[in-house]
Amino acid sequence: ALAEAAAAAVPPGGPPLPPPPAPPPRPPSGNEAVCGATGWLSLAGMVLYLLAFGLGMSPIPWTVNSEIYPLSVRSLCVGIATATNWTVNFVVAASFLSLEQAMGAAATFWMYGAFAAAGLVWLWFALPETANKSLEEIEKLFERRS
Repeated sequence: ALAEAAAAAVPPGGPPLPPPPAPPPRPPSGNEAVCGATGWLSLAGMVLYLLAFGLGMSPIPWTVNSEIYPLSVRSLCVGIATATNWTVNFVVAASFLSLEQAMGAAATFWMYGAFAAAGLVWLWFALPETANKSLEEIEKLFERRS
């Protein structure tokens, strides 16, 4: 009798399939993912940094770069300096993720900071003051050094 009841409970074609599992919860999309409190804070911080840097330190290397070369080779030297700048920017961008995985985020930023500090020390001693000097006077400053 028990075997007959069990056979009657099984529909023709085999036992019923279990219901499919529920889909995993979807991650937030659109504004939910980007515009949380930390997202807005990060965006505001980045915008403030770019504004402050653009108004402050950003134009200084380009201004100095346009002043320090003799007129006869200025365009060539500015072109070489610009290409060097963008090449180094590419190297930093291309190497960051690999270095971050190998050394960790903190060590990577400290390494980049050490390079920047070394460059600052070198510039402090190697770059003469050019304020309130004509282009001809600046050219003479660098003639003495070469």
